[in-house]
Amino acid sequence: MAEDFIESIYHDAMAIEYLKEYVTLSRSFRVRDARITYNKAAAILEEIIRRLSGSDRELAVSIQDTAVRIMESFDDAGCSNGLTESDMIPLMYKYMSYYTDIEVDTGRFTLKSSDTGFLTIIDNSDEKYIHDRHDPMWEAYISAGVLYDPNMECISLLGSGLGYLPYQLWSLSGGAIKIRVYEDDPEILKYAYDYGVLGWIPEENLEIISEESVKATCNRFVNDIGTDTDSGYHISAWKKEEYAQAGCDVIVRMAANKELDLSMHDISTVNLRKNKKLNSVPISELLSSVKYSEWIVVAAGPSFNTALPFIRDSKGKRGIIAVNTVLRRLCREGIVPDLSVAADRYGQLIEHIRGIEEYTEQIPLVADYLTNWNYTSAYRGPVSFVSASGSSTVDGTAESDKWNIGGTISSMAVEAAIKFDAQTVYLAGLDLAYPGGEKYAAGMPHTDQDMTDSAVYVKSVDGGMVPTSETFCWFREAIEAQIAAHPNIKFINMSENGALIKGTMRFIR
Repeated sequence: MAEDFIESIYHDAMAIEYLKEYVTLSRSFRVRDARITYNKAAAILEEIIRRLSGSDRELAVSIQDTAVRIMESFDDAGCSNGLTESDMIPLMYKYMSYYTDIEVDTGRFTLKSSDTGFLTIIDNSDEKYIHDRHDPMWEAYISAGVLYDPNMECISLLGSGLGYLPYQLWSLSGGAIKIRVYEDDPEILKYAYDYGVLGWIPEENLEIISEESVKATCNRFVNDIGTDTDSGYHISAWKKEEYAQAGCDVIVRMAANKELDLSMHDISTVNLRKNKKLNSVPISELLSSVKYSEWIVVAAGPSFNTALPFIRDSKGKRGIIAVNTVLRRLCREGIVPDLSVAADRYGQLIEHIRGIEEYTEQIPLVADYLTNWNYTSAYRGPVSFVSASGSSTVDGTAESDKWNIGGTISSMAVEAAIKFDAQTVYLAGLDLAYPGGEKYAAGMPHTDQDMTDSAVYVKSVDGGMVPTSETFCWFREAIEAQIAAHPNIKFINMSENGALIKGTMRFIR
């Protein structure tokens, strides 16, 4: 448990957390749970009122009167919730202000009181807060509500902080979940027990994993996540930055993937439900309908323009697979690809075919089940749906039948060429860099030429160096993994000075 003086402050601070939780539960139609939670707050308030009676009677009376008004209005949620937020919680902040003057500089870190009394930590190296400066316990409550899944047996957390998130996950699960905390910094771990709430979690629910270095902890975390299918994971923002500086790129990617999954969860559910209702063509039927030994994957990078004559001349000789971003340009050029692919989950995807819907009548589409349903509904050609390997979405697809798709829509196009039994695959417009400072070929439906994230330089096809972004590096590595998995297929990179893609041959003009 934490130091005694901290425990007493935190005991009183929990009244604020219970009051906030009471309002949240009430507004979530969980009336019974809301009443139970309010009773927890009321028990602490009674203690505080007794203590205050001799030192600040006016505040004690105000808290007591407000508590009575809230209880009297329990049958009027709009009133009781409003009184809790507008009257009681501010009174509690006033009370806690007697105990929020802690600020201790330990050298690397500063431990400092938040407005509720719970301590937060400042990393003195960059003056960033590891926890919310106003109410770190409530921050953890909100985060736990997003991360927790009742189907989880365990959740793995990279970074302990002061233990607020692990505690809230344990509390939210009713003690049903095992919590693994990976922390490479013994100093932070000591604070989590001495000045935090990590000790509030029963030992049988908590496992602390601390390797001898950042790299070792990174490897252990990644390996454990990869082998534990019943486990969720979370990477704190502070640890993500720390591990990025240590060169642990896999942690940065995992954090980005988790953020993407969370941001897309609701729309993915809608897309899946809507797409399942569409009349679609079985992918097996589509794969048997077109036969070419050579295929061209056409993406929207700058080298699309130089590859255009080859693409035009290949019609009828080689299969052409277009990512959705190039359809409008191909339409203007009078080129009808043999296949298009799409996977974007957001509504702006439809802009790629708005006004050229008739053009798509001649082009089969392969789409991820989670592709935006407005796009797949507006598409006129036959549509076949596939699922990405590793997808947690339940769609009835066996894992062995899922497609190996890695981050970028171009990866899906490469996978399509592989599925069509290509012997040779040409990569056109797949620059994955900013040759000449350009991100996309002229005439593509993009205006984003932002170069602010392109401080990374990588080897280019022509032997020099070319600016790119971390994101493009991840995309390139995903495609390189696809290529490495199929050594029997010849891959030819048609970019003249884009990023060098391992496993590809240079196109000879």
